[in-house]
Amino acid sequence: MHAHTAVSGEPPDWRQIEGPGAALNLVEALDLGGYYPFHATRADLLRRLERSDEAAADHAVAAGLAPSTAERDHLSGQAARASERFPRISPTGIVSSEA
Repeated sequence: MHAHTAVSGEPPDWRQIEGPGAALNLVEALDLGGYYPFHATRADLLRRLERSDEAAADHAVAAGLAPSTAERDHLSGQAARASERFPRISPTGIVSSEA
């Protein structure tokens, strides 16, 4: 079942779904906070929107919920890469990869 169908009961009109922002709105409407793929999906969409701090946090949540060591390791690595990909710049101009 597609997320839009789960939320509205209607199948999605794929012509109206454009980009990661629209997809994120659909995903966030779901009540799946205890399901690690929800957080991994949300993290990927946030990464595509260059919201690295939020992406890293959701990857970390997904890693904490993942059932296997391999999945936890992969998602933890994704969290680290999300922080590195778009480093934060402080008001003083100092670049930091810390969240």
